[in-house]
Amino acid sequence: MTSVAPSPVAPSVPPRIRDQRVAAAFEAVRGDRFPVVDTAWGELSRPALVRLIEDLQVADGMRVLAVEPVSGYLPELLGRLAATVTVCSADAGRASQLRRQLADVGAANVVVVEAVADTETFDRLISLCPSGDELPSELLAHLAERGAAVWAVDAASPPIRLRRLMRLGDSAT
Repeated sequence: MTSVAPSPVAPSVPPRIRDQRVAAAFEAVRGDRFPVVDTAWGELSRPALVRLIEDLQVADGMRVLAVEPVSGYLPELLGRLAATVTVCSADAGRASQLRRQLADVGAANVVVVEAVADTETFDRLISLCPSGDELPSELLAHLAERGAAVWAVDAASPPIRLRRLMRLGDSAT
């Protein structure tokens, strides 16, 4: 008879999710409650979202900026991990749809805005709006020292290519 080593993760947590808090967020949030409000680029797959959120190490007390998400799904997941989530959508119609989605699920610590104040900084920044190889300077300006960001490089190459950086003082790596 072959013995099986016990999993280091609780049995109710799928083995691909290492962080218990992230697993709890995914368990609590139903993706089907968030229809896509913009089809210019697609929502990431669940495994990609898990990896993205785990890699960013979103923690209690953090402020997160989510730029142009395709639905309220990612902001709702992040809202279960961070102190506050600010969703920025420059299009008033999309912003209204996102507000409605997030209000419908009672995401009290998630706010949708059409612009972010110049002086606001965030511990984590996520942009799935294709931005190229470099994080646009207007987004980098909102990243706090020791903050981390992830953004989409392009939408034309499935799977969507992502870049990550951590800001160390006035520089980013």
